[in-house]
Amino acid sequence: MALMLLRYVTDSGMQVPAVTADGMREIDRSAIEETGPNLFQMMENAGRNLALQAIEVIGPAWRERHVVLLAGAGGNGGGGICAARHLANRGADVALVSRGKASRPRQLSESPARPGASRWRGEPRRR
Repeated sequence: MALMLLRYVTDSGMQVPAVTADGMREIDRSAIEETGPNLFQMMENAGRNLALQAIEVIGPAWRERHVVLLAGAGGNGGGGICAARHLANRGADVALVSRGKASRPRQLSESPARPGASRWRGEPRRR
């Protein structure tokens, strides 16, 4: 399957690469079958890298900023949840907004992608 790379351009002129949903499924399938990580490892890696990218994009004042992370119910949403955890663990003020069945705390606490979720109550950290 040939992947079609899309590019979006922000108002500031920054180009953002993207793939279609079918393309992302093919990337996930290929990564799992050809290189070996399981889906939970991929979510954790994506979440950690997203958190580090957010810190880089926000810049030196990232600890003073309030970060709102939107996450869906699929694997990409799991990566978003991991990113929120990585940012919170580094001291960021994070609010996580999730959608779908995976947003129920009972299910989040059962997911290896969200250790400690049973203690998390969805409230942003206060300094």
